[in-house]
Amino acid sequence: MGKKKKQEGPERPLTRMRTLDGCIKQMREDDPNTSFTRHALRLMVLSGQVPYVKVGAGGGKYLVNYDRLLAILSGDDALCEDASDELRCGHIRRIP
Repeated sequence: MGKKKKQEGPERPLTRMRTLDGCIKQMREDDPNTSFTRHALRLMVLSGQVPYVKVGAGGGKYLVNYDRLLAILSGDDALCEDASDELRCGHIRRIP
C-alpha cells in the first residue's frame, strides 16, 4: 500500500471556528477595550445575522467562523460578494 499523495492546489487557511465564549475571548485578546458582548453575539446568531453550526449532544453549542464574524461586524461584505444566491453570506442554505 502506498502513501496518499497530498493534493496540489492553492492552500486554504484553517477556518477559525469558535464557540460563542471562544469568539468573545478571542475578540478581547485582539481588542481589550471591545464593548461587544456574548449576549449581543448570541442574539445575532439566533436572529440569523451570523451563520453558525450547531454541535454537541442535543445541539447545545454554536460554532461560529470567527473571521466571518469580524467581517460581518466591520461591514466588510467582500467575503459575500463571490457567493451565489444559494450561498448568501449570513444565511443558512436550504438542503433539498
